[in-house]
Amino acid sequence: MSLLLEKFFKYLNAEKNSTEHTLSNYQRDLVQFYLFLQGRAQQIFYDAKKSEKFLMKLKDHPISDREILKIQHFDVRRFLGELQKHEYERSSIIRKVASLKSFYKFLWREGLIQE
Repeated sequence: MSLLLEKFFKYLNAEKNSTEHTLSNYQRDLVQFYLFLQGRAQQIFYDAKKSEKFLMKLKDHPISDREILKIQHFDVRRFLGELQKHEYERSSIIRKVASLKSFYKFLWREGLIQE
């Protein structure tokens, strides 16, 4: 897993006192997004519905910090379009957006991104 993601999850755990459930959901949401960007859309939308199996597969697909820092607004829009295409519940889509916003806000506060 990316060092940036690891740092974010430590922050959520230590400073935000997030529950294990929240940490698990954020991890799944963020890694699903990055796997989507790596071109694994079919695999992730099928496997993500089987959470345990999906999280086990994540270890086989490392995400680089460089990939994380080069994300553009358009990438998020494409991801949201795929979620709707695969008929994700509105509440799930909202949580995924919240996960991404929280992570990128963290990166901004750490001085790692400009906007």
